[in-house]
Amino acid sequence: MTTEARDTYLAAVDPAFRPVAETLARVVTAAAPELTGRMAYGMLMYVAGKDPRNVVCAVGVTSKVVTLRFLFGAWLSDELGRLRPGSSHLSSIDFKPEMAVDEAAVTAYVRAAASRHEELKARAARPKPGA
Repeated sequence: MTTEARDTYLAAVDPAFRPVAETLARVVTAAAPELTGRMAYGMLMYVAGKDPRNVVCAVGVTSKVVTLRFLFGAWLSDELGRLRPGSSHLSSIDFKPEMAVDEAAVTAYVRAAASRHEELKARAARPKPGA
């Protein structure tokens, strides 16, 4: 992601949520510098390689929280118990504006998602038992 795109996105974020969004953007970039980023769907999307469909994670802001989404988070290990299921594939971590970001935990989740992206993507493509 270009600094300009990131800064443009963050400048548009509600000031109450901006510090958390900025921290998450910084931590994701540091944890997985091999990911490329772009703005899409009103979020900062981080992708593996050049294909914009290979989304690993995204930072987005709602009216209540800043969310770190993992496209294939349903298959990530969650020893810390932070992931909230979102769909059959997606899991997220929500941060209220007053919450401190546990940078070590976010780093661990992002590194796991980035390093296992192809495996998780393949797992998500398999039919579920009984389907």
